Amino acid sequence: MSRIFETIKLLKVEDILNSESKFKLFLKLVITTALIIYLVYFLDLQKLSFLVLKANQKLIGIAALLVFVNLFFQFIKWKRIALLLLDERSNRTILTSLFYGFTAGVFTPARIGEYVGRGVVFKNKPMLDITFATIFDKGFTFIVLTGFGLLSFTAFLMKKEILTFPLLIELLLGIVVLITIVYLFFKYSFSQKMNGVIAKYDSKFNLISKILLIIREDKSNTFYLLMFTVFYYVTFLIQFSLLLMAFNANIMFVEGIWIGSIIFFIKTLIPSITIGEIGIRETISMLIVTHFGIASELGFNAALLLFTINIITPALIGLIFVIRLKYD
Repeated sequence: MSRIFETIKLLKVEDILNSESKFKLFLKLVITTALIIYLVYFLDLQKLSFLVLKANQKLIGIAALLVFVNLFFQFIKWKRIALLLLDERSNRTILTSLFYGFTAGVFTPARIGEYVGRGVVFKNKPMLDITFATIFDKGFTFIVLTGFGLLSFTAFLMKKEILTFPLLIELLLGIVVLITIVYLFFKYSFSQKMNGVIAKYDSKFNLISKILLIIREDKSNTFYLLMFTVFYYVTFLIQFSLLLMAFNANIMFVEGIWIGSIIFFIKTLIPSITIGEIGIRETISMLIVTHFGIASELGFNAALLLFTINIITPALIGLIFVIRLKYD
């Protein structure tokens, strides 16, 4: 009996999870199963095909082809981050990691699965490091989305006379003061405390020190990553505008970009609790387009089709990587 208890003690859950190969194999199975369930139960493929046949297929075709431009910008950005933070130079590994993230993220709230999914491919690299690297990547996207989105949303409020010019000046002054306070706090107080934590737990938080160093000192790489994030952002705004026009929305191309910028800004600020953020983006799109004289169903159609092009398509490609990839 004592030998049995000794054997059970040896078979701890921690030991199983600490095995990289078993944990990654488990993730592969979870990712594959979850994506199939998501596509079967949450996405109405019949309705999507009907929408495509009904709309301007040339414009939809252009928007669909732009997904490859979109993926290229994301790959270039992730490649630079992988080199800087993970010392990874293999294009194949970096590309596979990116698509793994797409597949893992599509069926999780706020696409949080992407933070784990990207780490499955990397060998001999801590999952925590890849998670921090992914957060760093997403941080640039958040800055661009909120920055340009705030400008678009402010212009929208002024157009609707909800926001007057004097009130705008007061808000801008308040924002400048707030940014200054936050900057000084991070530079003198938080930064010193963070450096102390990093020094104490250097082996676990070494990657954070690299990130802080890039932000504070490496202006060229910071600008490089920011630039490709802007390219990526502009690309999916162009896609959204083309899709609105494809569904016969009576708008100018630039106006469609403006509408898209407002929609994605608001979506970024709303915590996502649904699988794959399904329903949130479509609801926001329906509400916003009506303020521009566009039928709400056209906003719904454009948002749903954009989701299919930019999220579902890369996720399906990523599923091929998940199935085919084998570990040593």
